[in-house]
Amino acid sequence: MSLVTTCPNCGTVFRLLPEQLTASDGQVRCGHCMVVFDANQHTSTPPPVSVMPSEPPQAELSFIQQAQKNAFWSRTSVRFMLVLVSFLLLLLLALQIIRTERERIKPLAPQLHTMIEATCHIWSCPTLTHMGIEGWRIENSSFQKEGASSFRLIVQIKNIAATSLLVPQLELSLLDAHDALLIRRVIPLSAEQHLPSGQEQAFHFLIRPEPELQTIVGYRLVLFYP
Repeated sequence: MSLVTTCPNCGTVFRLLPEQLTASDGQVRCGHCMVVFDANQHTSTPPPVSVMPSEPPQAELSFIQQAQKNAFWSRTSVRFMLVLVSFLLLLLLALQIIRTERERIKPLAPQLHTMIEATCHIWSCPTLTHMGIEGWRIENSSFQKEGASSFRLIVQIKNIAATSLLVPQLELSLLDAHDALLIRRVIPLSAEQHLPSGQEQAFHFLIRPEPELQTIVGYRLVLFYP
C-alpha cells in the first residue's frame, strides 16, 4: 500500500512506500525544492479510487437491440407503410401481366376487355409479336385461271390459338399433271399484321407464271414463319 506525503516547503505531493520511510527513518528530500523533511509528519493515506461500473454483457445488449427492433416493426405507422408498399408492388405486377399477357387474358375473361384496353391506353402497351404456326389453319382456298395467262389465288386463314398471332407467310407450290413441282413462290400475306384469336381473313393474289408453265393443274399451300 502506498502513502502520500506533502513537502512542507513547496507543497509538492508525491507517493511513497512504507519500506522507503523505514529505510530512511522518515527523512526524504523533495524533488522539487530539494528540502529535506520528516515524511512521517506529513504523510496521509491516498483517497480510494472510484471504480467505474462495468459494461453490461454482450448478451444483454443483443437482447435490448432485438427488443428495440421488435418494437419498431410493431408500430402502427410502420405496419401501414408495409401494407401500402405491398399493395403497390402487387398493383405493378398486375399491370405488367396485363401489358405482356393481355392477348391470353382476353379470351379467358371477356369482361375484362374494357379494363385491359383502358390500361393499355394509359400505360402504352407494347406491340406483341406472338408467333405460333400451330395456331393457324387454312379454312379454304382456290386457284383458278383468270384470263389467258393469269391465275387467281384465294386463301382464307383462321387463328385458332388462344392469343393474337402475327400473320405468317405463304408458300405456294404449283404442280403439273403428275404432281411434280413446277415452281415455288413465297407470298407475304401481310406485313407485321396481327390477327386476333378466333378471327379469319381472306387474301387474294393474281399469279402470272411464265408462259412455259401454263400446264399447271394443281397447287399446294404451306403457312410458315421465316
